[in-house]
Amino acid sequence: MEKQKLKETIKTYDTRTSRYISNTVSKVTGEHKDYINSFLKLITKDSSILEVGSGSGRDADYIESLGYHVIRTDFATGFIEYQKSLGKNIVKFDVINGTLKKEFDLIIARAVFLHFTNKQFKKALLNTKKHLKPNGYFAMTLKVGKGEEFSSHKMGSPRYFNYWEEDQLLPIFKETKFEVINSYLAMDGKWLHLVLRSIQN
Repeated sequence: MEKQKLKETIKTYDTRTSRYISNTVSKVTGEHKDYINSFLKLITKDSSILEVGSGSGRDADYIESLGYHVIRTDFATGFIEYQKSLGKNIVKFDVINGTLKKEFDLIIARAVFLHFTNKQFKKALLNTKKHLKPNGYFAMTLKVGKGEEFSSHKMGSPRYFNYWEEDQLLPIFKETKFEVINSYLAMDGKWLHLVLRSIQN
């Protein structure tokens, strides 16, 4: 059942890519811009950056406009094909089970881990840690709330969402050896923006 939830979500992204792009803000502004700028201050321009779930490429485009280089990845074929059509380099990567054989100074996953069940979430965190350099940073955004659901909002086809409160996350971060550097509530408290640091064993 767990795999089916994610499979259904990926199917929606693959078949409704254009609808997602047309219904999503195309520029990085406001709270989103402030959040991205906050974690970019923690690294240097020559730092290695991995983006998980690059989607339309909006965030990577903004970060690269500032002089950084981003390795773009996604698990949805629709987004990979879209970005390749724009001449972007992007690879397929499963953050739960995949391996890239490289470590990064910063990993970004905006609106990605919210599609994972609790078990998948923890496994993805551990895999993220494996891909971080010592004391590397992980920036991710989640939707605030309780429980889980399938929603067809914006896409017209179901996506699985798992909602979180920050106090639920702290024991998981402790167990997986992550320290919260910064946390921000955004969009009238609907989103939780997190910046974590990998703690060495």
